[in-house]
Amino acid sequence: DRRPTIVFVGHQLERKGGLRLLELHQRHLRERADLVLVTTETVPELPGVRVVSDLEGGSSRLWKILQDADIMCFPSTIDQAPNAVLEGAAAGLPVIAHPVAAISEMVQHDVTGLLVPPGDDAALLQALTDLVEDPERRREMGRRGRKHVEKNYDMRVAADHLVAVLARVARPAHG
Repeated sequence: DRRPTIVFVGHQLERKGGLRLLELHQRHLRERADLVLVTTETVPELPGVRVVSDLEGGSSRLWKILQDADIMCFPSTIDQAPNAVLEGAAAGLPVIAHPVAAISEMVQHDVTGLLVPPGDDAALLQALTDLVEDPERRREMGRRGRKHVEKNYDMRVAADHLVAVLARVARPAHG
């Protein structure tokens, strides 16, 4: 019974695309969705925007913020493999991002989230609007995103896999 919430996590709004997201929200989405900015930067009070600026690295409060959100948007074009994308997906959120570097592996387009071309504000706005307006689609993408992270990015699974590979390679060859 509440408005959808879009969350952005990034220390530097300009470099991580947060200012673009904020502008799109204020111009097009502020009547339909809330925006939570987790950042260390100062942001003026704006309608439909909440800023979390006192979060310390590794704080468990981030999980509560993510769990209370509906969509993760990370419109950065400079990050190679951002933890924020994996954290959003691990929290069960569909992720909207640009397909740069490893992000295109972290977010499966139209399965766990939406990938939009860098610099294309119209495509970014359309992706946000599509998920704001379709709660079932965003919930299903979030479920799939969480499974994708558990399968491919969980440290325990990765460590077990690495140990198995090393054991296989270390075995003496029979011949």
